[in-house]
Amino acid sequence: QHAEHELFQASAVEALLGGAFDGDVTLREILEHGDLGLGTLNGLDGELIVLDGQAWKASLDGTLVRPDASCTTPSAVVVPFSPGEPVVLRGPFGETQLDAHLGEHLAEAKHPTAIRIDGRFQTVHVRSVPKQRRPYPPLAEVIAQRRVSDLHDVSGTMVGFCFPDALDRI
Repeated sequence: QHAEHELFQASAVEALLGGAFDGDVTLREILEHGDLGLGTLNGLDGELIVLDGQAWKASLDGTLVRPDASCTTPSAVVVPFSPGEPVVLRGPFGETQLDAHLGEHLAEAKHPTAIRIDGRFQTVHVRSVPKQRRPYPPLAEVIAQRRVSDLHDVSGTMVGFCFPDALDRI
């Protein structure tokens, strides 16, 4: 039994910043709490994307695979997604303009807000980092190893969260 619009978060940004990359919550457990979300997998092994109740792993090369439900995550955020009034976005525009468009609709948000953008995208930059091995380095060192891939002329879904400043680093 979960409260409506309850956000479930496994771990905190501070833990990742400190190198806590061992997963301790299974994807099965994560999916009990929501059908839309983001995170990573044990050892930072890819980007975790939860969409329509399905967990996906974005690998280092940008490909998507379905991880086993027994895989663990050191950090994830999921919600039972309930969309508000749709907002039409007409581009093209870059990350800064997207932030501005979304900011117009989220300026007064005092609680975390899940964002889902379905569309056709001229270019999307996706990134991931190589899986890490113990002893784990700090996250800042891992981010320096990230790989960015460009996807061109794709249809798909972007998932994100907006957290109010009061929840920064939680």
